[in-house]
Amino acid sequence: MTLNPLCAPLRGSLLPIAFLLWGAVSAQPGDVNRIDIRLVPAGAGLLEVQLRPNNAWSFTDGILNLTFAIRWQTAAGGNINSDLIDQTFQGGPPFCMLVGAPLTGSSGAGIDNVDAGGFRYKGFNATGNQLPTTCAFAANTWVPYARVPVSG
Repeated sequence: MTLNPLCAPLRGSLLPIAFLLWGAVSAQPGDVNRIDIRLVPAGAGLLEVQLRPNNAWSFTDGILNLTFAIRWQTAAGGNINSDLIDQTFQGGPPFCMLVGAPLTGSSGAGIDNVDAGGFRYKGFNATGNQLPTTCAFAANTWVPYARVPVSG
């Protein structure tokens, strides 16, 4: 195979350029590369979903893709009403999570309540936005993400 004379100078540099580009988009020291998640009671009929990034988390960390499920025993009854999930309540800059990591699903936020193996599940997904530039969260600190109404 012969190269176009204009491309000949690039012959030995394509691989280093590819690694340079890969390095620019891969995680760097100090980037958020793990987020823990937990549920805590938040008043009558509410659960608060909280996130804890392993490093300081801000607009510069790029987009967030998050998938999780809430599971409880089917015999306990109850449902999660997706249409009433609140992502606007956080202290600090308002609407950080609603804009930066909105919950999505088929009917309201989340996948419909599903029963399997003695448990009921409600799945959630957040895909593809960046936090607003005014939003920043400290490393290893629990951050309110959403309030989930539970009935029954």
